[in-house]
Amino acid sequence: MKARLLAVISILLGCEAAPPPEDAWILKDSPPFPFELEEGSIPFQHDSGSRGLRLIGESVGSGGALFDADGDGYLDLYLVQGAADSDAPNAGNPKPNQLFRGTAQGFVLHDGFSGYGDTGDGMGCAAGDFDQDGDQDLYITNDGPDRLLINDGKGRFTDETEARGIDQARFGSVVTTVDIDLDGDLDLFVGHYLEFSKDDFEPCMRDEIEVYCAPKNYP
Repeated sequence: MKARLLAVISILLGCEAAPPPEDAWILKDSPPFPFELEEGSIPFQHDSGSRGLRLIGESVGSGGALFDADGDGYLDLYLVQGAADSDAPNAGNPKPNQLFRGTAQGFVLHDGFSGYGDTGDGMGCAAGDFDQDGDQDLYITNDGPDRLLINDGKGRFTDETEARGIDQARFGSVVTTVDIDLDGDLDLFVGHYLEFSKDDFEPCMRDEIEVYCAPKNYP
């Protein structure tokens, strides 16, 4: 595989400059929101996965990418979706990530695109020509197994995660592409947010109210 996984690290995002009081962040419940444009809106509502358990993964995410999926000269928009824990109360069916085709009039859903709708608890993504065939592929980080989707050049993607040796099932967050060793092959850098297990979860309280725990509460 020419797109090689360079490194996996654990990072804490945004917790050094201004740590919250009493080791907790408060995040109020709010309904899903659409991404607004100057005229109209993109029909996408992000699901944080919140089902009342106050799991830290619900307070972060999600990412997106602008890239030309079908080679028509217009940037297309990929938006990463979150998901509830599968055994959470009222988990429901997870919503897939969405890919919107860019046109002169804006972004629209396009029946010709396929294979992009991963339903993991998404965090981030990066586009790059991982198989060196001239078009843009996708790498998606999840709170859980990541996904590598290979593009045929027309916006039709195939999941080649296992086939290309990707085995990352931790709390993935950031991802970027770079030719780190200058050999002409695109490399992948994936960052992990923190170590979290629902089996060891203990709620954080402030003023007798359950709140989201701060990242520094976890390794």
